[in-house]
Amino acid sequence: MVRKRMIRIAAWLLIGILCAGSIPMTTKAEEPLHILALGDSIALGYGLEDKEQEAYGAVLAKKAGAKFTNEGINGLRSEDLIERLEAGEYNEQIKDADIILLSIGSNDVLKNCVIQAAGAVGIHTEYKQIYPELKARYLEHPAEMTEMLADLRKVKQELRENQEVLDICDQFEGKFEQIIRMIKEKNPYVVIYADNVYNPYVAVNYTYGPIEVLNLSELTETYIRRINEAFHSSSKEYTVINAYSIFQKDGYTNVKAGTLENLEKFNLDPHPNREGHIQIAEKIYEKLDLTPPKAKAVREDAKIEITADEKVRFVEGKHLYLKSEEKSYSYELTGKEEFKEKKSGRFVCRIPIRKFTDGEELGYLKTYRIILDEDAMKDMGNNSCREQELGSFKTGFPVIWCTVAGIVIVGVLGIVIFRKRRS
Repeated sequence: MVRKRMIRIAAWLLIGILCAGSIPMTTKAEEPLHILALGDSIALGYGLEDKEQEAYGAVLAKKAGAKFTNEGINGLRSEDLIERLEAGEYNEQIKDADIILLSIGSNDVLKNCVIQAAGAVGIHTEYKQIYPELKARYLEHPAEMTEMLADLRKVKQELRENQEVLDICDQFEGKFEQIIRMIKEKNPYVVIYADNVYNPYVAVNYTYGPIEVLNLSELTETYIRRINEAFHSSSKEYTVINAYSIFQKDGYTNVKAGTLENLEKFNLDPHPNREGHIQIAEKIYEKLDLTPPKAKAVREDAKIEITADEKVRFVEGKHLYLKSEEKSYSYELTGKEEFKEKKSGRFVCRIPIRKFTDGEELGYLKTYRIILDEDAMKDMGNNSCREQELGSFKTGFPVIWCTVAGIVIVGVLGIVIFRKRRS
């Protein structure tokens, strides 16, 4: 008799061990990652022969085997991007993106430096006309050297600690944070890589004989360093790509300074050349997380499956918990949770994870234990189960497997029923 009872208990426990449920996750395993470039002409690939292939986002996408969409715009400043985000211009692209490459800030500071410098020598026109007028004045109709030297001194004086440009640099941080916040509101799971501002004029220093006339590198460096204070390497909302460090080496931009005696090579176009874009792509790739970000969160309608071999019920007011080492979520039972019988003969109750977390995202690659209050579950004979750890599940990619109540519930119910029959 004892032997039969032991066999029966063992059978109950074996059935419990074999019972397990699973929770599907949102995953894009069948699709390539989608990389989206947002921002200014650096993101766009201005000046490249084939920006569709040579822009740093395209280079990165090819290296990562990803799909790429480029929404970079020439001349875009932070306030322009904010306006476009507010208008919902990129809503679909951002929603569909796994990774966003954000390039913004260069025009805020450098465009204003150019405007201030041009104004110092009497050129007051819209930004895109400044460079042609400079070429006309100093190349097509060369000025006398004395006049040129005087103009350069005016530029130097204007750009040294220019308060208007400094204010623009200081205001950028708030605008940048707003951009990040607006992107995250549209897609909380997207991973953002933001490149900071580099100094394209790192090697531009005009001299006349032994006399330094205009060290453009030194003058613009003040503002570059100031605006880069907006990029925080400790931020959890984005990853900073240190473009500044890349372009400390000359030869990665279209800049050709020439000399005062030979201005035929004069070109102050600050954009990266083909090699510069490759360098940015490599820098991002070093930090790139190839796990699809949307695969890191449990789907909103994911459910915990609680399985038993006998119909049971929950007790109103008691709690079911999801607990990790760092955090605990609880769900107050209503008593109306239903255990439905399956063809297998088992009874299953499914509770949406959102009822525990109130929409908060569970941690990536975290193990959560499923724990039940004492006396929170009863069988149909009103026998209570003690507080139990019903199982656990781990979030991850592409599927999280949830070992739920089957192991413990069925085992506990087997013992309860055995004791009930014995009595």
